[in-house]
Amino acid sequence: MIDEHVDKKTYEMLLAYGSEQIQKAGILLQLHAVTIATGQSILHKFYLYHSLKEFDIRKTSASCCFIACKLEENHRKLEQIAKIFEFLKYYEDKYYKYSIENENKLKKEILEIEKQILIGFAFRLDKIIVSPHRYILQYTYTLFHNLDKYSSHTVDKLAQRAWGYLNDSMRTSLCCMIKPAAISVGCIYLAATSLGIPLKKETMWFKVFETTWEEIVIVCKTMYSLYSMGKPKYLII
Repeated sequence: MIDEHVDKKTYEMLLAYGSEQIQKAGILLQLHAVTIATGQSILHKFYLYHSLKEFDIRKTSASCCFIACKLEENHRKLEQIAKIFEFLKYYEDKYYKYSIENENKLKKEILEIEKQILIGFAFRLDKIIVSPHRYILQYTYTLFHNLDKYSSHTVDKLAQRAWGYLNDSMRTSLCCMIKPAAISVGCIYLAATSLGIPLKKETMWFKVFETTWEEIVIVCKTMYSLYSMGKPKYLII
């Protein structure tokens, strides 16, 4: 459901912003791509049932990143998470003053929100969160393995571009709309289209991956909406 306290545009903007914060923090913390994606998925699924007005997107993003590190066994200390997210806030807001007090406060808030997230998902996050990154490379090379007319260089380029689309997709709520494998297939389709490689509906190629054409359309429309949004930014609500 969409947060009843904010309009759809604000909801999408803030979720995209929070996802981007997790990605930036993940890069600075040198986290695996799957860990970053897991944190973003937790964020989107949490806000299906909780209000952006009640839970600040910056603090919740930090908590989701912390949980993802544990879930994917890509461990980082609470102090590291808090320090990086405080740095991101300081870097973005020229009026914000970084301090040890604020960092310690964020550490407590991360743990408080973590409890809310774990309780909300009945401590079953490992069963609920599955990253589409687990599928995309395997699917790409499986699909093009027997197509001799495409060089290995072209297929590698397609895989790289599909991976990029997939990273961008984690700024949307696609993970709450369709299954992870379908998101991967949709991103492969977008990558192929951008490179002029035809993947026609009539060939039913997507059925090999237990995906429907309707799911691919959902991916395309959602990604178009994301790219039309512009740069995500923090909004006070």
